[in-house]
Amino acid sequence: MKQRVGVADLGTNTFHLVIREFWNCEEWVTVAKDRQFVHLGENGVSEISRAAFARGITALKQFAYALKSWKASSYRIIGTAALRKAKNRDEFVATAKRESGLDIEIISGDKEGSLIYKGVRQSLPLGNGTVLVMDIGGGSVEFIIGRGKDILWVESLPLGSSLTYHQYHRSEPIASLELKEYKSYIKHQLDGFYKEASRHEIGCLVGASGSFDTLVEMQAAALNSPVSYPANKLSLQQVLKHSDELSQMTLEQRMQVPGMSEKRAALMVVAVVLIQQVLQQLQIKQIWQSEYALKEGVLLDLFNRSLSQQK
Repeated sequence: MKQRVGVADLGTNTFHLVIREFWNCEEWVTVAKDRQFVHLGENGVSEISRAAFARGITALKQFAYALKSWKASSYRIIGTAALRKAKNRDEFVATAKRESGLDIEIISGDKEGSLIYKGVRQSLPLGNGTVLVMDIGGGSVEFIIGRGKDILWVESLPLGSSLTYHQYHRSEPIASLELKEYKSYIKHQLDGFYKEASRHEIGCLVGASGSFDTLVEMQAAALNSPVSYPANKLSLQQVLKHSDELSQMTLEQRMQVPGMSEKRAALMVVAVVLIQQVLQQLQIKQIWQSEYALKEGVLLDLFNRSLSQQK
């Protein structure tokens, strides 16, 4: 029996909606998608600005209309880093319920990481080797070490691109002192993670977020190569090259780079520098991008839950 389920991922930068129709765990079709650049963290993640608050509520009303129009039998509305941290999150959640009818579920960083891993596993065969999954959000970054179906380590750290952009990227191009301070902050935040990662033979990094999607588009433009769905292999050399080059560009120059997303251009420096630091510290030689992450993990959970309720 077909099941139509939906999920909204309320990120610090972007709100996403996906509605899928499932026949079974491996057969499904996406019937509707929406993406709204709400920028809840435009002034940081300690408080949602009034303008971002209004954009968020407008987006949720559009999502509610889509869920009703497509007759989704079940859905979840997931809040992540910005809604975990914003001091006016309760007001936002209450307003969303009143104006859109949607109940927002704010999940922990560890729960977010486990759902991301479930989503990534749907996009490419991870095999039996140990992999690192890295999801760069606006307010946090989820690091997941996994092997097959098993999660060996998950940690959510305050390294999100919107957060670190406001803290460290104050000049255009980023000043050498700002870059030095940012790399020092990365090293401090990742100290515990690096110690844990050293206990595993990590052969591959899988990146899931708009930053990795943009790297794929930039690579495709630079190498005149096609973009695959739902996963792409990234050139390690190209990623490291982008990190060095983008760090020397102004925002206006970054926006002219072929494949660069206009919505991501401001945040790409802090994102690629973080990726570069992780790759070099762990000496990872293989890197993939996954189109799937949190949303797809939640959708699979919803479908499985619907099946169990029918038994």
